[in-house]
Amino acid sequence: KQWYQRRVAITAGIANINGCLVQDDPQETLGALHVQAASIKDVLERCADDYHVWIKEGISVKKQEAEQAEGDSSWIEMRSPDNQIFFYNPESKDLVWVKPEGASDVSHYMAQDEIQWIVSRVTAKRLRDEWFDENVDKVVRLQSIARMSLARKRANQIRVAAKEASDRAKAAEEAAKKEREEWFDENVDHVVRLQSIARMSITKKRYRDRLKFLHENEEAALRIQCLWRGYLVRKELQKRKKYRLRLCVDTTA
Repeated sequence: KQWYQRRVAITAGIANINGCLVQDDPQETLGALHVQAASIKDVLERCADDYHVWIKEGISVKKQEAEQAEGDSSWIEMRSPDNQIFFYNPESKDLVWVKPEGASDVSHYMAQDEIQWIVSRVTAKRLRDEWFDENVDKVVRLQSIARMSLARKRANQIRVAAKEASDRAKAAEEAAKKEREEWFDENVDHVVRLQSIARMSITKKRYRDRLKFLHENEEAALRIQCLWRGYLVRKELQKRKKYRLRLCVDTTA
């Protein structure tokens, strides 16, 4: 009998919470949540508006789901403190231990565990927001320290990766250089011969180019030579004339 009365008190408290939403008054909803019989925990007075909005939205969603389901949606599936399941109809005030025939799997009322879930989430969110507002400087500082630590860690990782890549490149370059030196030591005669052939080929090409240019411009080259030699002869004659003139002056004097 005591267990039965306890279950009746719980169902009455939950039905009262569902009924308070009709008045659309957050304070009435808060008062219904504070009723001891409803067994709703973690209720804060400063969260009354949020409780009202969230529970009202939850009931609206459940009504939409109940309209799409088949059967009587006025039955609420509940769980007693001793973890036994029972069903309650707030409209007819009936309480049974077995799901009635024709009862829908979806109720348009909110059960105790659903209301408790909303209250716990709203309360936790409000407490987190209040704690954050009180400790915003510390939070920002911790975020800065964490981000700085992550940035340093990332910079160190980049530095290490760059050093490893540089070491690999140097090792590859040294290995290639050593391989070239070993190959050169093994084939020095062939290398010298190839160099001689290449230089000789370049020299022959330059000679042929000069010879070709000379043949193509032979008349111009001869004319330039004549002009240059004529210039040198005239210059030499001018020097001799000046010398004779000075010699005559000195003799006269």
